[in-house]
Amino acid sequence: MMLIGGGVLTYYGNQYLKRVKQASAFALEMIREEGKIDARQIAQRIGVSEVDIRMYLAESQRKGVIPFKAEIV
Repeated sequence: MMLIGGGVLTYYGNQYLKRVKQASAFALEMIREEGKIDARQIAQRIGVSEVDIRMYLAESQRKGVIPFKAEIV
């Protein structure tokens, strides 16, 4: 039981980190091309809600991956 629970937690943790990395990569690409970040467009590309994307972007800003001065639309 504990082994299965640990495996499930590991799987969902890896999925979360993968989505955060994808969102950050798309956001940095948008900053280079357009000068702003479109959260709705990133949400459509990844397939999650815009609220989740905004949380991922806030986390990336706290970690220093995305600059705080970036405009998030």
